[in-house]
Amino acid sequence: MAIGLTQSITGGNPAVNSYTFTLGSNAAAGAFLALQTSVFVSGGPANATPTGGGTWSTTTAPGVQAEGNSYISYCPSATGGATAVVIDYGTSFYIEGCLSEWSGMHATPLDQQTQNDFLYTDTTPTVGPTGTTAQADELVLAVLGCSYNSTNVGIDACTT
Repeated sequence: MAIGLTQSITGGNPAVNSYTFTLGSNAAAGAFLALQTSVFVSGGPANATPTGGGTWSTTTAPGVQAEGNSYISYCPSATGGATAVVIDYGTSFYIEGCLSEWSGMHATPLDQQTQNDFLYTDTTPTVGPTGTTAQADELVLAVLGCSYNSTNVGIDACTT
């Protein structure tokens, strides 16, 4: 079965501790959910595991744990039904992100992960290295978060 995007929602808000992403339609039981977030936290790192829709895992946190951080979290088997996913960083200024539902995912979804950390002086961010995939049909999730001077701009990308 080919991987397919079922639905997605983007959102965010300044000056909040948490943000709720609510899918527009009921999620299918057993579907794969992905949450890509970018957060600006004054004074240090933030890390949070989403709640709602099933059991979540978060990929490796950024190595440069300053004020701007980006994360990818995933739920390999959604509980189904109305789905609201909450991400709570505790003391955030800006949270932005994308919640997506996917069909046709492998039972053990995390095959590869990589991260690159950039400082404000970097002008050409790249992602890599690319690893060898374990199966022919794979989903690639990426998130790039930019923060400068207490503002946060999250750029979220979902591709197959």
